Amino acid sequence: MFVYDFIFIFIGLLILLVLLFHKSKLLPTFKITIILGLVAIGFYLGKSALPPLFQLPVNTFFISYHNADFTQLKALDGTETFTLEEHIAPFFYLEGHAGKKLYHDEEKDFFVLMEGMIVTPKSIQKTFHFNLTWAKAYLIIDDQVIQKITSTNSYDYTFSPGFHTVKIKVVNTNVTPTKMYVRMSDYEPILSDENITQSLQPFVQKDTNLYYIFGYKRKTIDLATSNAPTIAFLKSSEGGATAWEITHCKESNLKAIVYNGVGDTIKTDCDNVLLLRAKKLTPLTELPTLSQCNDYAPMGFNCQNGPQKLKVLNQEIMRYTDMNLTGFSPSSKYNTIALPEIILDKEKYKELEQIEQNINEAKIVAEKRRKDPFYAFEKKRWSEIVKIDEEHIPSNKFRGYFMQSNMPTYVMHFEDTASISVHYSDKKKFYLIAPDNFLGLWVGDFTFDKQSTKNIVLSISWAKAKVIIDGNVIYEGDQSATIPYTFTQGKHRVEVEYMNNYGQVDFLCDIQEATQEIDTTFKSLLTPQTKIYTVGLYGGWRNDHGLDLWLSKASGPMVLFVGSYHATHWNIKNAQNLQAVVYNSHNPGSSVKTDNPHVKIFHDANLNYASRLMPYCYDRPVLHCENKDAFQRNIAYIQKITGKKPDGFSSIEEPSFSTQGLKKLDNTKDITVPQILLDASVYEKINDAMEALPQ
Repeated sequence: MFVYDFIFIFIGLLILLVLLFHKSKLLPTFKITIILGLVAIGFYLGKSALPPLFQLPVNTFFISYHNADFTQLKALDGTETFTLEEHIAPFFYLEGHAGKKLYHDEEKDFFVLMEGMIVTPKSIQKTFHFNLTWAKAYLIIDDQVIQKITSTNSYDYTFSPGFHTVKIKVVNTNVTPTKMYVRMSDYEPILSDENITQSLQPFVQKDTNLYYIFGYKRKTIDLATSNAPTIAFLKSSEGGATAWEITHCKESNLKAIVYNGVGDTIKTDCDNVLLLRAKKLTPLTELPTLSQCNDYAPMGFNCQNGPQKLKVLNQEIMRYTDMNLTGFSPSSKYNTIALPEIILDKEKYKELEQIEQNINEAKIVAEKRRKDPFYAFEKKRWSEIVKIDEEHIPSNKFRGYFMQSNMPTYVMHFEDTASISVHYSDKKKFYLIAPDNFLGLWVGDFTFDKQSTKNIVLSISWAKAKVIIDGNVIYEGDQSATIPYTFTQGKHRVEVEYMNNYGQVDFLCDIQEATQEIDTTFKSLLTPQTKIYTVGLYGGWRNDHGLDLWLSKASGPMVLFVGSYHATHWNIKNAQNLQAVVYNSHNPGSSVKTDNPHVKIFHDANLNYASRLMPYCYDRPVLHCENKDAFQRNIAYIQKITGKKPDGFSSIEEPSFSTQGLKKLDNTKDITVPQILLDASVYEKINDAMEALPQ
């Protein structure tokens, strides 16, 4: 209903009063009635010309969208879309990309405007729920900014009797996918623990069912049949409100629902269920298991799904009911789920206690292992513990010794190598060593004819490493690094210790010449006929971090830009016409070699990498596209320093205009350069595909 509807009704009532009570002889009753009737009809027919104030909906919102460069929005459950158009609704929801961030101006960036009127004959409280990610909102009542909201929160407001304008402006604040959910509801107070305890007291008895479930987006719950009273505890994700729909509440004897969430809606198939909004409920998505615990000595003991959350949650339930939970359903599904799927009886709690005991025992074992001198980096060098053959330590190379953490002094394998490079995952064990147990020690003697400054390059991922030169520790830590080091003339002993801390080993250590940074000489290599190609990847998976590139035959000169996230050894073949290579990687340690000694090789710290033509997009729990503008940024930078866009692109993924996951190529084989030619029509197709990204 709109404000003009109220005015129309008011004139109608006035006409009725005139007909009933008018007694004046100065103006006959029927004339007054006709005049008022004509005024009412004219008022209603001319409503579109009325001031905006008269056109506001009452106790709901007129929702409009501004500066949008997309046409579809997601529905609350994420499975439907609706057209981006003005409409009337009590809430607004958007999840996805909210347009291009071009201006950083609240009047020019994408924003949503919700406008309505509160009409009340008495004081009334309303609760405004804001669930925001990369967004902010302004609550404006009677033209006054009452509250600025920058994060997920609820705000209560008391309206005095009369007419009140309400405006809510929701502004996108970033180019990343946004979540905007705003809902006005009747007053939903957050109750104290004491109030909840008192409210639940009439339903608490020895056989009361206390069920818990965690939810996100939309969740339908089928309650189990029971003669005993049932109390349901509902916790929604911090990432978004949940639309709860509870069925079979009569059969389950449901008495009360305790919930915690911002903007949740709860619908049941029976009346008189007590709804209690709690200040806090601990999120719990699954029961504790020992299998998700890991011991990374000396990094520490980590249990991703330990018993602590269940303990804290039960402490909260105990405050309300003096009982533990009696039922639980894992929240791996968004749609319909039975509650409970798991009965938490004495036997189940006994089983959980045993799991907790096993976890505690594993922690004790881990602590003992970390006290072993082998794991104390600061106490001894590994070369003093592991039996190494001094007579066979190579010159200007490393001898690598590979062990596992449960048998640290037993060498599983050794080999000589020019540089240190190990890369493998749990899909394939490396000399029978599981990745998260991998230990590596490399020892080598390096001789220099004169004083030489080199770069000690370390690329480390989820691990710890130490570099020792002539008995002195020059690096110790868990971060990738490039360390300039000056070797004096003569022989130097270099030792590298490495301990992995993840289900994948990804380690590179190399002694490299100082890099040649890109400078003004680079542009002198370019001509109007020069072909420019770019290659990008997150990282290869060869054990030596190497990737072979085979250049297609070309009649003219070419320049190659290669970039990656992980350190990569680029081996470029058929480089007869190659003039220069520009390279960079997020993790240090990349290198370039070609079969043409005349190729100029430059490092450029500003060069980004792009492994795809289009970003990879997925929806969980917020629609997200990985490195959304990576290709465009890469192309723009190359154009900036060369004066033209690249003519071709290659990666270890098939070039595609899809935003879905793509099958990776086998990078143990040569990668052709270019895989795809980039001309004006291809660039236009890429731009069109970017504009059509799912919202």
